Amino acid sequence: MTERQAINNSIAHWKRMIWWVIEICILNPFNLFRRPSYINMKLAIGEYWQAKDCALCEKYNSFLNCSRCPLGKKDNCKAMGSMWRKIDLSKTWRVWFIHAVGMLRQLKSL
Repeated sequence: MTERQAINNSIAHWKRMIWWVIEICILNPFNLFRRPSYINMKLAIGEYWQAKDCALCEKYNSFLNCSRCPLGKKDNCKAMGSMWRKIDLSKTWRVWFIHAVGMLRQLKSL
């Protein structure tokens, strides 16, 4: 897989997750204020926001070190304050969504 393919696959991955969150929040607006559940997402769409479902993490072995990944070079994903860390620490689906859209913007800028 080329770098461009990995970026495109990561963009598609984040779009699928974002659309699922939109869907669950349209069906039940109270979900906006519920705590994000990677388990529910994994069961519903077969993927979630951890490294094992990210094409860039797979390509660059970013499970251990993000320094070779183009996104890791731009925004060290594991650092406090990074977009991914904000997503992972989100207290509600609303906050998760806001940061996930930011992550998608970052990926599109690569």
